[in-house]
Amino acid sequence: MKKRKIKRKIAVLAAMLSIGQSRSLAMDLPEVKIESQSNSQLVKCLKFVIPSAIVTVIALGIFKITNCSKNTDNVDLSNVSEKTGEIKLNSVKNIRFLGWKMKDKDGNLINDKAFIRSGNTNNLTPEDLAALKKLGVKAVIDLRYPDEVGREPDKFSVEPGINYRNISIFVIHGSFANANQMVDDYLCALGCFNPRTDQEVNDKNNARKNIKKIFETIANAPEGGKILFHCSHGKDRTGILSILLLSFAGVSKEDIVKNFIECYNRDGKSQVKLFTKQAVEKFIDLLTKRYGSVENFLKSKCGISDETIQKVKKRINSN
Repeated sequence: MKKRKIKRKIAVLAAMLSIGQSRSLAMDLPEVKIESQSNSQLVKCLKFVIPSAIVTVIALGIFKITNCSKNTDNVDLSNVSEKTGEIKLNSVKNIRFLGWKMKDKDGNLINDKAFIRSGNTNNLTPEDLAALKKLGVKAVIDLRYPDEVGREPDKFSVEPGINYRNISIFVIHGSFANANQMVDDYLCALGCFNPRTDQEVNDKNNARKNIKKIFETIANAPEGGKILFHCSHGKDRTGILSILLLSFAGVSKEDIVKNFIECYNRDGKSQVKLFTKQAVEKFIDLLTKRYGSVENFLKSKCGISDETIQKVKKRINSN
């Protein structure tokens, strides 16, 4: 954060200096022989227009430098949607960069190329697998249950140069009857509490321990590489981890919910979209109200260290 503020101060100073230089240019414009009143007016106009144009060009250049998207690592993005960050592949669905073009609470672009969220990658073709490796994928976190992995092994699990881990997030229901059921399942998936009884849940699935493992895996993943995480459809379990990471990055609740809905409702049914929006908003509100913040929950309930948290933050907020 401090580095960004320093860059902006430098940009302001540069702009001020450019204005001073442009004024100097205006004064140094050579005198020309004025043969008519119209020519005199033209010279006066040029003395104003030329310096103004110089200032405009410099200012635009400074703006581009200080506000460009993070993580410009020369990755080929020709198969990535400029609008949504969705990656165009034939053998995997619902795959995109996490937090594409999103900003934190201070208006700074987050590192929107650090993570890729996805549906199941068990059917990846050699071409699509190669395309993801070319995008820089170095680590894969498979959030599915062990029996799912046994039936449909992840193609990345045997791929050289990939740090693959299967760490499950357990969601009880495959579909939800209403928003409250969805919220209850999501809180249970994190090993939190039952909002109806206000009691901490019996963490029989080791949810909190698994969340800790996930964040430690992210913190220790190869630097500079992309981290891909997925479940079966890239919706619930992938959505829960996405909420945690975007909260870490300081993204607003409104943008987190919008991202969730875009990835969740692939059929675009308006009634389901409203239902999902209500559930995700309530889930974030309850989690924040109970623990103060996502970070406090991860520290106090999951036992994640400050060092791990800072490493994850650096990955999603770094330039």
